[in-house]
Amino acid sequence: MVTYSTNFFSSFKKSKRVQKDLIVPPNVVAKASKSGKSSGEKYHAFLNEVLRPLVGKKFLLFLDSWVHINQKEMTISDRQYFINVHCVIHNQLSAPQFKNLIKNGFIQAGITYETIGHIENLNDVCFKFSDLYCSIKNCNEPTLLMCAWCKKALCYYHLVEDLHLHL
Repeated sequence: MVTYSTNFFSSFKKSKRVQKDLIVPPNVVAKASKSGKSSGEKYHAFLNEVLRPLVGKKFLLFLDSWVHINQKEMTISDRQYFINVHCVIHNQLSAPQFKNLIKNGFIQAGITYETIGHIENLNDVCFKFSDLYCSIKNCNEPTLLMCAWCKKALCYYHLVEDLHLHL
């Protein structure tokens, strides 16, 4: 599965220069737009060119926002930040614990009638932690999230900027 965003670059000419400095993980697709804004056309392209080939004709799309509280200043226009955040969100939700949660969305939408077992709650898996500080050696930053894959308590830097991934 890939995460896709169209509003990374303000112009096509500029995008080649900007893109050379970006590190785009394998589960992220970055596309240029002249305005830097998303539109119905770009959303349609995302659904047909990125999502549909991965999931087939019938699918349910969950849209949500991920909010974090962080003591570090973050530039909202930082392209690398958005690529990393999309990558981390997708990677965490791809953990085995969330398989039934995702299947349940398809069941609730009437797309499938599969029987599932226990549904793990995102808050219980990633946001209930006893370690108040990052578990990475010599890091004293507060914990932002408990990794669904390896159960490490991670701060903002070690999760998003250092890209803590399980691919």
